[in-house]
Amino acid sequence: MTRLALWACGGVFTILLSLNAQSAAQQSADTSRDAAALVAQLHDQQKGPAAADQLVRVDPEIAVPALTEALSEDHALEVRWRAARALGRIGPAAADAAGSLIAVLDDPAPEVRAYAAFALGRIGGEAAQGAVPTLVKQLTDENSTVRRAALDALFALRPDPQVVTPLLVQALEDADPRIAVASLRTLADRGESAVPLLVKSLESPKAAYWAALALEELGPKAKTAVPALTKLLSHEEPEVRMQALLALGAVGNDAQPAAKHVIALLQNDPMTGVRYAAAFALGKIGGGPQGDAALQAASQHEDPLLAMLAAWALAKSHPDDPQIAERASKLIVAGLQSENPNVQAAAAKALAESDLGSEVTAEALVDALEEAPPHVATDAVHALALLGPKAVPHVVRGLKNENLRMYAVRVLKRIGPDAAEAVPALTAVLESTDDPAVRREVQFALAAIGPAAEAAAPELVNSLSAENDQVKYSAIYALGSMGEQGRAGYNELLNNLNSEDTFLQIASIWAMARIDPGQPAVAEIGVPILIESLQSDREVIRVEAASTLGELGAYAKAALPALKQALNDKSQRVQEAAKKAIARMEAP
Repeated sequence: MTRLALWACGGVFTILLSLNAQSAAQQSADTSRDAAALVAQLHDQQKGPAAADQLVRVDPEIAVPALTEALSEDHALEVRWRAARALGRIGPAAADAAGSLIAVLDDPAPEVRAYAAFALGRIGGEAAQGAVPTLVKQLTDENSTVRRAALDALFALRPDPQVVTPLLVQALEDADPRIAVASLRTLADRGESAVPLLVKSLESPKAAYWAALALEELGPKAKTAVPALTKLLSHEEPEVRMQALLALGAVGNDAQPAAKHVIALLQNDPMTGVRYAAAFALGKIGGGPQGDAALQAASQHEDPLLAMLAAWALAKSHPDDPQIAERASKLIVAGLQSENPNVQAAAAKALAESDLGSEVTAEALVDALEEAPPHVATDAVHALALLGPKAVPHVVRGLKNENLRMYAVRVLKRIGPDAAEAVPALTAVLESTDDPAVRREVQFALAAIGPAAEAAAPELVNSLSAENDQVKYSAIYALGSMGEQGRAGYNELLNNLNSEDTFLQIASIWAMARIDPGQPAVAEIGVPILIESLQSDREVIRVEAASTLGELGAYAKAALPALKQALNDKSQRVQEAAKKAIARMEAP
C-alpha cells in the first residue's frame, strides 16, 4: 500500500472516530432528555403509569429519586403502585428508596402496599431489614395479594426466626379470626420452606394453636414437625391438643411415631373433643394392633360421634374388611341424618375422607345437602363426587330442587365424564332458566363431561348470544371441551372473531381449534389475533393468547418470534404459558 493510501485510510479512520464520538455524545444527550421527559410525565395522570414502567431502563441515579418521589400521595394511584413495582424491578440499586417504601407499607391502597412489599423483597440487604416488623403485620392484611407479597418479601429478606415469631404471634392475636386463618393458609402455601418457622412458633404458648393449624394445611409436607407436634399432645389447653392431633392426622403415615400418644388420648383424655380428634388422627396415621383395639372399644361408645369416628378410622385402616366397612357406613349415614349439626358435619367429613360408598350413602348425602350449612355442604359435595357414577341418579334428583341445584351441578362437574347420564337433566335446566349464574355453572359441568355432552350443544349455541359475558365464555368452553361433538357452534364461534372483545376472540379460537384441529383456516384467521393479543395490557389476555397458540401447535409457528419475546414478559404466568406453547410447536 502506498504512503498516500495509508494517509487516506488514517484520515478516514480519524474521521470515523470523530463521528463515533459525536454520535455517542449525541446519544447520551438524547438519553438524558428522554429520562428527563419520563420524570416530568410522572405527574401526568395519563402518561404517568407508562413513564413509571419505562424508568426501569433509565440510569438508577436518575430513576430511583424520581420513582421514590412518585410514591407520594401527590401522584395518581396507578403511578404510585407502578413506581413501587419499578423500584422492585431495579432491585438492589434502589436501596435509597427503602425508607420511603417502608413508609407506604401502611398505605390505604392495597396495590401500593403489595408492590411496596414486593420492592423491598427485591431490594434486600440491610436497607430493607427495617421493613420486617411491618411485613409480618401485613401477613394478617385483609387483602390476599398484600399477604402473599409480604410473605414473599419476608422469605427473600430471611430475617431471624427469633425476631419474626413473636411479631407473628402478636399479629395473629390482634387479627380477626377469619383473617388469621387466611394468613396461615398463605403461609402454608410456601410449602416445606415454611415448616421451620412454624415449628419454632409451636414453642410459643400463644402461637402453638395457630402454628398447628397451618401445619395441618401443609399435610404430608409437615412431616419434620411431627416431634414438635407430638410434644403438644400434653399441652394443658384442649384446643391445642385437638389441633395438634388434626395436624398429625394430616401428615399421615409419617406421623406413626406419635401413634402411642394418640391412642392414650383416645382412651383417657377428659375432653370429648380431644377424643374425637384422636380417633380421626388414628384413622389417618394407623395405630397397629393397639390402635385397632382402642378404636374397636371407642366404636361401641354411647357417644354417637365418637362411635362413628372410631368406626370410620377402623374402616380407613382396614379398607378390605367388608364387615368393618358396613358398620362404618351405617354409623356415618346415621350421622348425616342427625339433628346435631356437629355430628352431621363430622359425618360428611368422614365420608369425604374415606373410600366408603353405596346407594344408601349417596341418598343420605343428597338429603343432608338440602339444609346443610356451607362447611357441611362442601364435604358432602366432595363425598358425592368420590362416589362417582353411583351418585349420579341421586344427584340428578337434586337438579329439580332449587335449594339443591347448584350443589348438584358442582357434584356433576367434579364427577366429569362419568356423569354422562346427567346430560339430559342438565340440558333441561339450561332450557328452563335465564339465571346467568346457573347457566354458567351448568355449562362448566357439561364441559367437564366433555364429548358425551353432545346432546346439549344446541342449547349451548343459544348461550353464545347471551348478554352476560360469563354465560358466553362458559358456553364456548363447553363447546370446545366437546371436541368434534361441539361442531354445532362452529359458525357462531367464527363470527365471534369479528368482535371487539379480545377475550371472546381468543376463547372462540381455542374452541374452534378443539372442534376442528386440522382446519388451516383456524390458524390463518386466529394466529394474527393471538399475536396481537400477546401485547395486551391485561395479564389474563396474554396468558390465554399464549396458551391458545400452544393449542394450535405446528399450525401457529408464525407466532414463534412473538412467543419467544413473551418469555421476557413481566408476568410469570405469561412466561410459563409461552414456554409451554413453544415446546408444543417445536416438538417433533
